[in-house]
Amino acid sequence: MLLLGLALLIACAENPVDLPEDVIIDPSNQDRLQVDTIEVSFDTTYSIPGVVNTVDASVLLMGRQQGVEMYPIIKFLRGEHSANNVQVLQAEFKLLVDRFLGDTTTNYSITVYPIIKDWSDNTSPIWQDVESAVDFSHPIGFYESQKLGKDTITISLIDTALVRTWSDTNKSDQNYGVYLDFQSDQNFLIKFRAGPEFRLTYMAEGDTAPSVDSTYLTRDAYVIQGTPPELDTETYNYVMSLFPRYMIMSFDLTPLREKYPDGIIISSGEFILPIDTSASFIDPSEGVPLRLRAITSDPTVENPEIDSSRTVLSFDAFSYDSGYVKLSPGTARKDFASLYLQQLLEDPQAFTGVKLDLRSAANYFAYIAFRKHREPLPGNRPRLLIYYWIPPETGN
Repeated sequence: MLLLGLALLIACAENPVDLPEDVIIDPSNQDRLQVDTIEVSFDTTYSIPGVVNTVDASVLLMGRQQGVEMYPIIKFLRGEHSANNVQVLQAEFKLLVDRFLGDTTTNYSITVYPIIKDWSDNTSPIWQDVESAVDFSHPIGFYESQKLGKDTITISLIDTALVRTWSDTNKSDQNYGVYLDFQSDQNFLIKFRAGPEFRLTYMAEGDTAPSVDSTYLTRDAYVIQGTPPELDTETYNYVMSLFPRYMIMSFDLTPLREKYPDGIIISSGEFILPIDTSASFIDPSEGVPLRLRAITSDPTVENPEIDSSRTVLSFDAFSYDSGYVKLSPGTARKDFASLYLQQLLEDPQAFTGVKLDLRSAANYFAYIAFRKHREPLPGNRPRLLIYYWIPPETGN
């Protein structure tokens, strides 16, 4: 009977399991397959002080959006077999463009300046005062955009004496890297791939011809400056990337528990989160990449305790036309049913709520406005669609 009930659910909802083609559906069991809507009972939004650490990001962001500016910082570190104490003939690095966000007619330029204090990432104390951390009186490289859509930007460094210290093991402690400043009167954002290639053309003592070394390693990040836009947290719950913000939501399954005291089997669960795109800033190349994790602490208190024993779930079902984001179809919805909803149904203390934040939050700039559970229109409220079947031996 279990297979018969699940087979019928395939026809009326999504496919929660793979069934053999010869399974016969018992029409007498149809009335035991149900779908109910459970609205979120509590929601709020919290911010985390400071900015995200960008040193492990897969991209380097540069540009300006919504009052926030991003500047790449890069150290080029000599390779294991790099020559020491060389005559530098040419030094250049290549930035691979992953995405350009903004007006396609945007003109911009890049100026490279030496960093004069040590740092490990974009949260190092020196970035609290950029003016004292960077020698803005000493430009060592320049690039001016000529046409958009270029896949690679090559910047030559004109201060070969400075570059020479990067390859000199006796002066390796003086390699603080470079800061990429930009100039533009328009808002734009470029995503460069992290790990730009550095090429050094040099002559070592005794050489009769120039050599090229492209084995330099990089340590890179991007500095985040400015103030994020003021968010209307009275109207919306927000998640945000570079200036981290997350949501907490709880839901009460008491109505299902009281309706079916003998129990039900939850087959699939949709989590629908309506958003207001007009109050959001969404990176079109990223969409709304939410992740969901269970919490075990008081949802009304910041810094929740994460239940690491439960699978992390992803939201990827989003389009601008839909006005909401959903749990990803397939495995995520089945896991939500079995690992979250079914366990919460059987044990109301299994977890206290869920934390929703953005995945890979250092790889893009975004903030998303989610509608709250007290929205006047039911269709604008965050809610669960729970697909379940009633075991034959239980009540109505």
